[in-house]
Order: sequence, then C-alpha cells, then structure tokens
Amino acid sequence: MSSYTFTPTSAYALSTHEVTFSKTRIKIKLTSSGVFVYDADYTNGIAFRCDGNNFEIGTLNASNVFIKQVDMGNRTAGLWLEEVSNANRFIGSDDTSDSGIYNIYNLNECPVVLAKSSTDITDIKCPCEGTPCVNKCYQYGE
Repeated sequence: MSSYTFTPTSAYALSTHEVTFSKTRIKIKLTSSGVFVYDADYTNGIAFRCDGNNFEIGTLNASNVFIKQVDMGNRTAGLWLEEVSNANRFIGSDDTSDSGIYNIYNLNECPVVLAKSSTDITDIKCPCEGTPCVNKCYQYGE
C-alpha cells in the first residue's frame, strides 16, 4: 500500500456522534444533546478516517494520492458517512440518486482528505500506489 502516515488529533465515537458534510464544512454533533462538538471548514483540507467505530480527524502525509471530484454545485450532489460496524464508508457523488457513480471509500482501511479546488468542486484525496494510482479501499459505484 501507499507510503503514508495519518496522525489523529481528535476522535468521536460513532455510537454517540453524528457526522455530516455540507458544501464546505464537516460537522460532528453529540447525538444525546444535539450540541456540535466539531464544526470546521474543509476548504483548505481536512483529513479523516475511522479506527474501529471511532471517526478520527487528523493530518495525512502521503507520498502519492489520487483525487476524485464532486461538483457540489449540482443540486443532487452530496457527501456523507455510511456507518457500518468496522467498515464505515465515506461516499461522495455528483448525483446521490445514482449509486452507479458513487465514489466510495472504506474509512477503516484508509484515510481521505476533503478540500475545495474551486467554488463548487470538492476534491476527495486518498493515498495510493502504482500506475495507475490505486487503493484497495476505494470503489467506484455500488
């Protein structure tokens, strides 16, 4: 696998927290109280992964990454976390109604970085290796 390091700076149990993504922000809410415990703009890049059933925010240093883009200017575009015990998935798509074009990342196998490359375009960066640049944690479409 790619040469990379991920250093967590904070962690949130998915059993007690809800993670949401907007056009520019990652928000984490404590479900019992509704209080947001994390709310950050990802324009300049925020890295995250899952360790077991904990959602971790941190820093990613990777020798090589591949980039998939989501046009958040599309009315049907979206970014979301799909919770599956120890196989949590981050999904980004230009059209949330078409699972055939989903960009799917198993966050328990690799971290990703969300960043903006223009007003509407969100980049999803993932560590990879080889030519073409690939990673076993990435899947295109259901």
